Parts: sequence; structure tokens; C-alpha cells
Amino acid sequence: MMKGFLYPRLAFTGMVKNRRIYLPYLLTCTAMVMITYIITYLRDISGKMLDGTRSTVMEYCLGFGIAVIALFSLIFLFYTGSFVLKRRRTEFGLYNILGMGKGNIARILLWEYGFTALISTVGGLLTGVLFSKLAELFMVRVLGGTGDMSFTVDGNAMLAAIAIFAVIFLLLLVFSLIRIKLQSPLELLRSRSEGERPPKGSIILSLLGALFLAAGYAIALTVRSSADAIVYFFVAVTAVIIGTYLLFISGSVALCRALQKNKRYYYKAAHFFSTASMRYRMKRNGAGLASICILSTMVLVTVSSTACLYFGINSSIERIPRDMSLVFPYRDSEFSSLVQKAADNHLDGYSPRDRLSYRYLTASALIDDGRLYFEMNDGGNDTSKLWTANFMTVEDYNSVSGENIVLSSDEIMLYAKGRPFGDTAVIDVLGEKRLIYSDKDFDFLENSMSVYPTVCIVLPDMAQLRRLYDSQCNVYDIYASELYEYYGVNVTASGEQQKALSEGMVSVLKDFGGYFIVLSRADWEDSYYSLNGGLFFLGVVLAIVFGFSAVLIMYYKQLTEGYEDSARFDIMRKVGMTAFEIKKSVNSQVLTVFFAPLAMAGLHMLFAYPMIEKSLGLLLNVKDSAPYIVPAVVCFVLYAALYASVYFITSRAYLKIVSKTDDG
Repeated sequence: MMKGFLYPRLAFTGMVKNRRIYLPYLLTCTAMVMITYIITYLRDISGKMLDGTRSTVMEYCLGFGIAVIALFSLIFLFYTGSFVLKRRRTEFGLYNILGMGKGNIARILLWEYGFTALISTVGGLLTGVLFSKLAELFMVRVLGGTGDMSFTVDGNAMLAAIAIFAVIFLLLLVFSLIRIKLQSPLELLRSRSEGERPPKGSIILSLLGALFLAAGYAIALTVRSSADAIVYFFVAVTAVIIGTYLLFISGSVALCRALQKNKRYYYKAAHFFSTASMRYRMKRNGAGLASICILSTMVLVTVSSTACLYFGINSSIERIPRDMSLVFPYRDSEFSSLVQKAADNHLDGYSPRDRLSYRYLTASALIDDGRLYFEMNDGGNDTSKLWTANFMTVEDYNSVSGENIVLSSDEIMLYAKGRPFGDTAVIDVLGEKRLIYSDKDFDFLENSMSVYPTVCIVLPDMAQLRRLYDSQCNVYDIYASELYEYYGVNVTASGEQQKALSEGMVSVLKDFGGYFIVLSRADWEDSYYSLNGGLFFLGVVLAIVFGFSAVLIMYYKQLTEGYEDSARFDIMRKVGMTAFEIKKSVNSQVLTVFFAPLAMAGLHMLFAYPMIEKSLGLLLNVKDSAPYIVPAVVCFVLYAALYASVYFITSRAYLKIVSKTDDG
């Protein structure tokens, strides 16, 4: 009977004895299960809490979030599990020498992972159920849905969380068994105290890391459009991640060597021990610091960009021209008058006012060497020449803007970021034109969002606009853009009434033939809140996951280094090193290395700014950088304060270990 309980007792005793490393690990696993349950639960109930577009988009965002958290949990638990396994391998080596075979050790590991899976899964599901209502109310608050105080437990969400983490723990067990199987008893015994050799060729690796980092930064700085930002985003991120790891692993070794050569710095009690010890474990230490840097960057970018999206919703809604918007292909003035009259009749009773009407053509165009022209992209065109061109007549421009611009037949007025032309430009089928540059954006255009740089051109008359329209039709054929008319009015109506009016207007206009796009301000608001609010909610959840992971890496880094340095500091105490000098040495290590990840994360965030700005500009429909700067600065300051406080709290664990030889 006792033999049957031997393995679970050894597993449980080992976990209790090593509770300093097991407790944070269990808390991490529990938190991952909890978050997975909550996200799955919110996805399942979003249809009840939210309506229409908001529900659909939120389901998509949360489904994506589940996949991200599951993948991240697998990678991160593998990473942190290696810390736990290293601490336990010495004990397994002792069991092996005392006559216990690898199969017996495998049984202990099986029970340990069984206990870990059971405790974290049950704890995660219980806390997930407990906090699910709070998360639900937060989601409703962010997206403007309707909630109630009823409490529900989602069985499907529970099964999904159990299935995901059953697979993860099984993979972790297999990985640990392979590691134990491949090591001899002597290697297991020495695993806790084995040192790290500084990587060879650190200068070459440092230069390679700098090149990768420079390449990633260069890509981020040279993006010229939202399309470039989307296409090259993962390329830039991959280059920056590789560069960060190489620089922290090999560059930090080079830094320690340089500090050792600086006699005025190195031969001081506060610096001597910490610099020497850091050098010989920097390969692993650098990887940990690089991981903290990447996770910190994820937190900063995720929170700042999604917060910008969410808190910029009102400014985006304010840019919508009118309460009720109607867009349809332009035929002629008579047809437009009939459509507008029908729309006015439908809105009668809601005080239609502030009528706005204009015609416009939005088409893809190439700009090269002072010429704007249309050309079918067969895959060989240089996308750096590709622009989104908005055209309208000066009559419509004056009507919308309230200005009184006069253009002769050989002049055009142009707005664009930068100056794609000189004093004159050759416009396809219209010939050479003298340019009048404007500093006013055409932000009233219903479709002013574009993945490519935008140029806005005011033409002298409708005849020239028609010629451009016919030209791009001949070039693009079935892919040609329509010549549209926009008609909008303000009404005295609630959001629900506006939605009902837009639905009713579609029925009213169907007798005119063709197609009509009818949207109310309330419809736009729903669209913005569903996408931006959903991304913000997901961003907050992911930031919590990434931040919690960074904290755990900090803790394990301090813990493992404390155990490694404990014996060394004990020797230094015996030769006269005081407790004050030990503390000063530890603080030296903090100032020398540990805040480097935060500084590097801030640098990553700074260089990522152009790429983030382009992406946010597309989603927010804004063309200036102000909406992102404030959230980014606030986020960095708050995170820096949190980072510092977390580090100094975890550093106490390090000081406690090295202040006395503690093997527990």
C-alpha cells in the first residue's frame, strides 16, 4: 500500500519543498487557464450582450484572442517550465544515484505534472467563473452593449479551456521526460550549479544583432502607407526580435568585458563581483533579459495602440459629415435631384437640414516623374508609386468648404502629404496643369480612409472629371471605380431612429435601380465601437498576459541567479565582504543590466511609431499623429513605474537568498 503512494508522495513533497519556484509557476498556469475561460465565455455570450455588427466583430476578435493566448501559453510555459525543471533535476539525479531508474523518475514527473494540471485547471476555472461577470460588465461598458446581473457558468468554455491546457501539459511532460532521459545522473546532479560560458564570437553576433535591429528599424521608418505597414509589419517585428536576442546575449557579454577592462569601474567592491558573475552566465541571462524586453514592448505597443483606437472613437465619429449619408453612382443632374427629393421625403418629420452634396471619383493612380496616370498593376509595378487619388470639381469643393476658389481650365488645386509634383503636373488625358497647393485635407470625403498615400485634386469643371473617369474605366475595365455622388443631411433623431431611417431609405430607393449605400451616424458609431472597442478589450487582456509573463521571468531570473550566487557571496562574506557591500553589489547589477530591457523596449516603441501611426490612421480615419502620442507616453510612464516597482519587489527575493546560504 505504501509503495502505491510513494510516487505521489515524493512528487508532492518535492513541490512543497520547492514552493518558492512552484508557487509562481502554479499561479501562472492558473492565470492562463482563467484568462482562456473568460475569453471563451465572453465570445460565447457576445451575441446576447451585443447587437449586430458589435457582436460579430467581438466574436472574431475574441476567437483570435483565444488562439493567441493558447499559443503564447504553450511557448511561455515551456520557457518557465525549464526554470522549474532545472531546480528539480538535481533531486532527480540524487534519486538516480540511489538506485531509482529513469522510469521511476518519469512516474514522479507524471504525478508532478498531474498535480500541476489539476491544481491550475481547477483553480483557473474557479477564478475564471468568479471574475467572468466582471469581465462581462467591462466588455459591455467598452462596447456599449446591454448587460444584466445574472450569473452564468459556460460549460463549453470550461471544456475548451480543459482541452487546450490538457494538450499543453501533455507536451510539457513529454519535453521534461526527454530532457531527463538524455542526461546522465552526474549531469543531473551538476545541473543546478553548472555555469554558463560566454558565447564565442560575441563581437560578430553583436554586429549581426545590430544589423537585424537596424533593418527592422529601417523598415518601420520608411513605410510610406498603411499598405506598407501591413505588408512589412511581421518582417520588421521578426528582425527586431532576432536583433534584440542577439544583442542581449552577445552584446551584454561584450559590455561586461568592456567593464572588466575599465579598472576604475571594475576594481570596486560594488562592481567587481556582480560584473564578473554576470559575464559567465550572460548567455542565459541575456535571453531572459531579451524576453523581458520583447514582452515589455508587446505590452507598451498593445495597450497604447488599442487605447488610441478606443479613445479616438469620438474624434473619428465627429469627422462623419452628416447624420444620414447616401452614396450612389452619379448619372446626371436630373437623376440626382430625383434621388435627393425621395430621400428628403423619407426624412420628412425629422427636421432634415444642413444638406451636403458633392460628386467625387476615387481611383488608384501612379505618380512618377511629375506625371499622374492610370495603369493596370500586373504585379510588376513599383507600389512606391501607387497613390489613392480623389478628384472633384471646384464647384463642389466651394459648396462643401464655403470657399470661393477660381480655377482656369489649365489649373488644378492639390492637397497631399509632401509634394509629389513641382509647380506643374501632367495629369492623364488632361495634359499639363499648373498647380495650386492647398493645406486643407479633404476630410469630408465619405471614403477618405486609404491604405496608400492620398492625393486630393480639385478640377476646373465636370467635363474634365468625366474625362478622367472614362480614362480609368478604359484602363481598369471591370476593376474601374465609379463616379459617385454623396448626399447627406442632419436630422433630429435618436440613434435607433437613425438606424430605422437608413433601413427604410434602402426600400424607398430600390425603385430607382442601381445600388445605394445608406448609412447613419449611428451605424458608423456601431462600426467604430465594434472594431476599435473589441481591439481595445482584447489589447487589455493580452497586455495583462504579457505583463504577468514579464513579471514571472523577472522573478525566476532573480531566484535562479540568487541560488547561483549564494555560495559565491558566502565565500565573499568569509573574506570580509559586509552585508552593506553585498547590497551595493546587487544594486550595481540592477543599474548595469536590468533596466536595459525597459530602455530597449522604449526604443523599440519609438522606432515602431511610424508603422503604428500608419495603421492607426487607417482605422481611426485620421492623418495626424497626435491621437497616438499621448497614449504612448502615458503608457510608457505607467509601465516604467510598474516595471521598477516589480523589479525591486522581486530583487528582495534575490537579496534574501544571497544574504545567507538558503537551499530552500
